[in-house]
Amino acid sequence: QRVGDPDDGVEIHATADDYALARKLLAGPFARFMGSGLSDAAKRFGQRLKANFGTGEWDTREVGKVETVIRDPQTVRQYVRALHGVGVVEQTAENRGPKPARYRIVADLPDDAKVAGLPAVEDVFQGESAPSLGDKGQLPTAT
Repeated sequence: QRVGDPDDGVEIHATADDYALARKLLAGPFARFMGSGLSDAAKRFGQRLKANFGTGEWDTREVGKVETVIRDPQTVRQYVRALHGVGVVEQTAENRGPKPARYRIVADLPDDAKVAGLPAVEDVFQGESAPSLGDKGQLPTAT
């Protein structure tokens, strides 16, 4: 809701729902802008890695055998590097000759909103709870 005279400056009054929606929409782009966020595709890849390997060790060849979405080995390596860059994956053994490097998952995927420095809804709207984001972490759509 816009309040005030445009010539004097405008104040925007938002509800917790408004802020939650803005936070959800801005978190990914802000995190990537700050250089420490992952693309949505890299996050989905990381989720599949965790589902397939848990905390066990793996290499990019093994990933290629179970990966059902990304078939290009170069893209697999690119996403592994991105996950390594944000501390989700660690290299456990370097490549030696024909043997590829080995990795394992050591952390959860980062929360974009935290990476971007966006405060939680509860911190901005003290005393109000955050709106429900549904089963898949998505805000309800307008009807």
